[in-house]
This record gives sequence, structure tokens and C-alpha cells, in this order.
Amino acid sequence: EREALLQRQYELHKQQPQSESTPRDDHAEPGGPSQAPSDRLLGLLVELSRLRPTDDALLHEQQQLLLSRSELAKARAIAEQRRVLAEQQGAEPAILAERFLAVARLDLELGSFAAAEAALEQVLTRAPSSADALRTLVDLHQRTANHSGLVAALVRLSSQQTDLEAAVGSLKQAAQVTLATQDDSEAAEKLLGEALQRVDAAPAVTPAQKELVRRALGQVLVPLFELARQKGRTEEAQA
Repeated sequence: EREALLQRQYELHKQQPQSESTPRDDHAEPGGPSQAPSDRLLGLLVELSRLRPTDDALLHEQQQLLLSRSELAKARAIAEQRRVLAEQQGAEPAILAERFLAVARLDLELGSFAAAEAALEQVLTRAPSSADALRTLVDLHQRTANHSGLVAALVRLSSQQTDLEAAVGSLKQAAQVTLATQDDSEAAEKLLGEALQRVDAAPAVTPAQKELVRRALGQVLVPLFELARQKGRTEEAQA
């Protein structure tokens, strides 16, 4: 049976080092001896996926192999296939969110920004607190120079970050973007004030906690000082 033969060839290739020393032959059969190892493995995965179209593990491995070969458009097609399959199988919202996020990230790398944003909306509908999705949204708005969207995404990201320095850093970046693109010092100061509140609320009992608070506080105080100085509030800046 062809499926059993392909499965045996696939298992054998999985056990072998994936060297690309063998010249590629585009006319070789999947698993044939004249193909480079990753080409042979990819060919086997494609053939097995045709025989087992609902096997997500095979699709996932095919997607990862394509990513390792920097074949992003093909990897995106497989990611979309996995998303559709998850929907058809009635997967949990968290799984669907992961599938949409994989598609969004590949759309982003391919420069399909509108498609990436649409996919991210689907992720955040299913997983509103996904820090990975919010970081991808930040990346999207940075690439498209959507400054208002970037500020909103950074604020939203900071609310989901449990690491104090990361959360404070997101708010600080939001303040910097607000000041640089809108020249709105009041809004920037408000964002830095929110960062300062995060620092004040953080535990500072152990030496490690105290050091973390000290570093996070340093991120906030310098830009607050600069804002106060620019506004002529010299005494406040010095304080």
C-alpha cells in the first residue's frame, strides 16, 4: 500500500541527518535518491498529507520545514490549511487563536498588512489577553507607521505583561511615540504616570524585587524629568 510505503520512507528520513549536500532534482519522485534530504522529506510530507488531509501533525511539520527553508508563501498556505482544518474539526477557541496567529505572523512577514490585521482581530476576539498576539499587533503598527494604533496596542500589551520591566517599557514606548508623533506632552505624561503606578504597586521585599523595582523606576523617572524640564517645571524636575 502506497501510504504504508511513504510512511516507512518518512520514518527513515526522520532518522537521518538532514544534510543539503545532495544536488536537487526537481524531477525526482518523492523520497527518490537524487533529491536533497529536505526536498525528499518535504515531498514525503506532501504526499502523506494528500492521503491523510486531516492529519494536523503532518501539516505542522510541513509548515515548520517550509519555514526553515524560508519558503514563507508556501508556509502561509499550509498555516491557512491548518486554520481551516481546526475550524472544521470544531477546535477550542485557544487552538483557533493559535492558528489565526500563525497566519497573521506569516502575512506580516510577507507584507500583507491588511490580511495580517484581519487575522489578528480574529485572534484577539478569541483570546483578548494574548500577549503574543498583542506583540504581533505592535509589530504590525510599527511597520505600517500607524502611530495611534501603536500606542493603543502598547497600552493594551502592558496590561497583559507580568514582567514589570516589560510592562513599564511598553508604557514608556507608548509615551515616546505619543510625544514624537502627536507632540502631546500631557498624554505622554499620563502614560508615564501609569507606568509609575505599576512600579509603585510592585512588591519590593526581597533584594531581587528591590533591584527590579529600581530598574523599572529608572525607566520612568528619566522621561518624566525631561517632560517636567521642557514644561519649565524646574522644581518638580529636580524633585
